[in-house]
Amino acid sequence: MNSLDILAMGVRNLWRRKVRSLLTVLGVIIGTAAIVVMISLSVGIEDALIKQFENMGDLSVIEVWPGYSGNSRTVIDNEMMDKISEIPGVEIATPLYDSYAKIIADRYEVTTSIMGIKPEALPYLGIEIAEGRLLTEDDDLHMLFGGQVPQRFQRPSSTSGMRGGYYDYNQQNSEPLVDVMEVNLKLTYDMGWDNSRQYEQYRAEAVGIIGGEAYNRYSYSIIMPLDTVVRLAQENGSDNNRSGRFEPEYNQVMVKAASLDDVASITEGIQALGLQSYSLNEILEEAKKSTELIRIILGGIGAISMLVAALGITNTMVMSIYERTREIGVMKVLGAKLADIGKLFLVESALIGLFGGIVGLGASFGISYILNNVIMGGGMGGGMIGMPVQAKMSIIPPWLVILALAFTSGIGLISGLYPAIRAMRLSALDAIRTE
Repeated sequence: MNSLDILAMGVRNLWRRKVRSLLTVLGVIIGTAAIVVMISLSVGIEDALIKQFENMGDLSVIEVWPGYSGNSRTVIDNEMMDKISEIPGVEIATPLYDSYAKIIADRYEVTTSIMGIKPEALPYLGIEIAEGRLLTEDDDLHMLFGGQVPQRFQRPSSTSGMRGGYYDYNQQNSEPLVDVMEVNLKLTYDMGWDNSRQYEQYRAEAVGIIGGEAYNRYSYSIIMPLDTVVRLAQENGSDNNRSGRFEPEYNQVMVKAASLDDVASITEGIQALGLQSYSLNEILEEAKKSTELIRIILGGIGAISMLVAALGITNTMVMSIYERTREIGVMKVLGAKLADIGKLFLVESALIGLFGGIVGLGASFGISYILNNVIMGGGMGGGMIGMPVQAKMSIIPPWLVILALAFTSGIGLISGLYPAIRAMRLSALDAIRTE
């Protein structure tokens, strides 16, 4: 018999025993749906976790600080910056140089943090612009305002915004008193603490306002070109001057990895230099280990149903041998090969597994739809607690579809292995005598 004959005979044999075949297939459907839905829940948890971390910042950005070991301190200067930039996988690295200054706009002013960053690094840091543009390498006394800074301008003699002697920073919903993109700005390091010296006022210009989340790491800062902030700090004596030569020590470094796969090796290289580092990707990888454990547990629970279905296939095929003993004997007498008889039973069990897997996958997609659109969308008010609204509770990726079909077909073949061997070993004469 050729393969098509065996396949056609297998389909006819299953069709002759429709009720038993249907019940056996139903067991596979339930087992497939159980294991796919269980694994899809763990995939959904991992996807929600990734989205949460992506909302917190760029996963490929590594933050670096000076290192401490006992009484020694590893500083970040220009020489250290060169070493960091040479680590394989680093796409770009920019030091952050912080200082504080006063920004004057006509009758209003604000004292805020000035953050010096290399302009060429800004496109890599995931900064969203609400108005204007990013800084460029040609900018000097140009400012990129954090989203909350314009609301903090006030008159020097005014007490608005003060509550119990402390400034109220929760003004993101108030209208700013100053349109920083239109008004003339001045920058000074004169905080009114030292009347013995005269501070210069620098004419500055706002080029953009940072948008995005209501609060982020740049919300209450002004970003300026790194070289400009270092120069201003030197001119106003707000940093060290060692041996007559100004050598800035940077507060922090932002390192952008070329890909997520490079984050771990870059982190190791940074720590080898004696520096401290932190990245969202490190925490995410640790969290993923927990989701992998959840996936194993949920998959194991679903696999129990599949095991029961496998036993059902085996039972169906063994019962089929008892009912078709005479038929098997006739096939042997007519010259059917033992291998063909074995293939026939394997094909029947594989068909049960494959068909049950296909229908079970369809059921899985239906259950997944209900979980995502009824429980998550309607029943949970748009999202589960702790999950971002755009996250799905159940996700069935393509690899899970392929794996499920291969798994159910494989289970069918394995379940039919013993009945096939038993059918091949039957004596032809004894089989023919069987009534």
